Amino acid sequence: MTAYVGLLDIGQPKPGETVVVSAASGAVGAVVGQIAKLKGCRAVGIAGSKDKCEYVVNELGFDALRELQDRRARARAPDGLPKGIDVYFENVGGEITEAVMQCSIRSRGSRSVD
Repeated sequence: MTAYVGLLDIGQPKPGETVVVSAASGAVGAVVGQIAKLKGCRAVGIAGSKDKCEYVVNELGFDALRELQDRRARARAPDGLPKGIDVYFENVGGEITEAVMQCSIRSRGSRSVD
């Protein structure tokens, strides 16, 4: 329910938009990414290890992923965002959110789901 209501009622993604999901391999993040894909969106996940990244892309079907194992990586926004971010589904906070928000400023009309 958290993924469904948060993404569809608050984020309101539209086909063709980019949805970025922190903690993409977790229970909520995994469902958010899959709902985004069903809605015709580009799903970009953020995860903390190589194994989680492989799972998110290969098993869950996300379009792109950012692994965040070190501090430098956490300071940068996710890869795979040529047109910025339309919806950010927040599951983590801190440095990850700060990096994503810096990227989303470049995108008009960005929506964040906390």
